Amino acid sequence: MIHSPAVNTKELKVSDSVELIENLSLDEVASIMKDDDIWPFVSEDGISKKDYYPVDHPAFRYLGIYVKGDLAGLFFVHPDNGFTSVRAHIAILKPFRALYALSAVGKLVEWFTTISDRVQKMNAMIPEYNNGAIRLAIESGFKKEGVNRESIMKDGKLYDQIQFGITRKEAL
Repeated sequence: MIHSPAVNTKELKVSDSVELIENLSLDEVASIMKDDDIWPFVSEDGISKKDYYPVDHPAFRYLGIYVKGDLAGLFFVHPDNGFTSVRAHIAILKPFRALYALSAVGKLVEWFTTISDRVQKMNAMIPEYNNGAIRLAIESGFKKEGVNRESIMKDGKLYDQIQFGITRKEAL
């Protein structure tokens, strides 16, 4: 279990039944990412489910999202801009999404404040067509910061990605 300072639980509604644990194997990561309800949101044209395998690098961290002891999904976090910011990606299995996604992101924001004093910001780049993830980012305290125009291809069409971020000060 990851222990860290409290987050503003009034805003984030962090659930005690959600835990983040850094213990996922790359095979577990691949299994979650290739899930039929997750793959359409995390893949883009040119990446096949059959050939996908997660990056194995010490700077890439995969945190398991556990709900009452069951693996419910993962966060993938990696450096974004040197060592002062990180980029986060979420993949939460459908049976857990509605009830636990907000709590899981709350735990991630809490975790982010503990990884290093140098890390001052966490970012998320969300395709414009992923309305659920956009809502989740906003409800979790992330601020819209900009648009990366025509930067992801899905089904032969280019889409914008929306940049969201939360600073250490905002998270504490």
